[in-house]
Amino acid sequence: MNSNNKVVFGLIIALLVISTVCAGYGIYLSTTDITKPKEPENITRAPKFNGKLYFYDNLLLLGTYKCNSEDCQFANTIIDDDEYNLNYYKEDVGTSLSVINNKYAFIKDNGDDILLYNIDSSEVVDTYKAVKNYGIGLYNNYYIVENKDELWGVIKVDNTKEDIIDFKYDFIGVHNVLVNLDESNDNTNTQENEQTNTNQTLDSSLFIVKEKDSWKIIDDTGKEKSIGFRTQIYDYNDKYVITLIGSDYYINNMSGVPILTYSLTSIKFVGDYIGVVDIDSKYYLVDPVSKKEISNKYTVSNTDEINPRFNNNKIELIINGMIVEYVNITSSNNQDSDKNITNDSNTSDNNNVENNVSNNTDNNVENNTLNNSNNQTINQEVNQ
Repeated sequence: MNSNNKVVFGLIIALLVISTVCAGYGIYLSTTDITKPKEPENITRAPKFNGKLYFYDNLLLLGTYKCNSEDCQFANTIIDDDEYNLNYYKEDVGTSLSVINNKYAFIKDNGDDILLYNIDSSEVVDTYKAVKNYGIGLYNNYYIVENKDELWGVIKVDNTKEDIIDFKYDFIGVHNVLVNLDESNDNTNTQENEQTNTNQTLDSSLFIVKEKDSWKIIDDTGKEKSIGFRTQIYDYNDKYVITLIGSDYYINNMSGVPILTYSLTSIKFVGDYIGVVDIDSKYYLVDPVSKKEISNKYTVSNTDEINPRFNNNKIELIINGMIVEYVNITSSNNQDSDKNITNDSNTSDNNNVENNVSNNTDNNVENNTLNNSNNQTINQEVNQ
């Protein structure tokens, strides 16, 4: 091969190399937008990152929301129950509202309104002024929400959003009773919350509502279960309502008829029974059906000392951490109300708890009722 042919051959090889490089670069340019920088990854899975809210199911990214303001965030539950003397859930479990059923989230963005956001469709479903679920949540995925007219209602958020209770109340709340999320178990826990676990949420079969000057109990269909009380409701179950006048507690049935005709300094539900503290600081159990005392009386300095606990067919009365009495109970307090009371004498002696029960409990109740009713007759008004 002469020198001219070698030069020509070299030029051909060089052109082939250059054309190959140019073709590759052309393909790269056609598939890559070099004018747009690559968006940084949220490698720490932060709930808010680079102007977006991120929704996760554990490690799985469900979707995002593009924020319109710096204060964009997940919404928080409010607790307005502390404005009233209600027996509500007070455990500190956090206030941030989490993702609902991997599909919805309550968020705040560019103002005080709370947006119900559909993660799947990237759409705002509804707007509210406030949301409440006490941090631990309400059974059936219920949420107590306030609309733009400052009226409260209840919605259910699951696969869809459903209105449960109309927006017409000045206040809605639930009592401090936990139920099991596992439907294979009994969903009703009639005792007041003592310790929270992750498999429980708040009972929402009944609600306490305030409409103008009237307090009442309604169910989750909006049906009224009690009359309207002019005095504030402190607590309730499916049969009875505890009202509060000043510092005096009274217990009534749903029709407003007093169960006990004298005031007490404390009333708490203990299953189908009630634990009371009278004006002499004596604690004891009462059967609301028979209106009879079913336990001995014990002097207490405050209600924090008292911790009744169910154990099979007995109620263990625990005061200052010591069992002072076992109260035998039947399956229903509509049966014979003369319960057998078994004292743990060793425990009682060691506990130094004053026992002032008489041999005739029925006479004690009658005397106590008579003495108290003379000067503490119930003064509460109800809307008939």
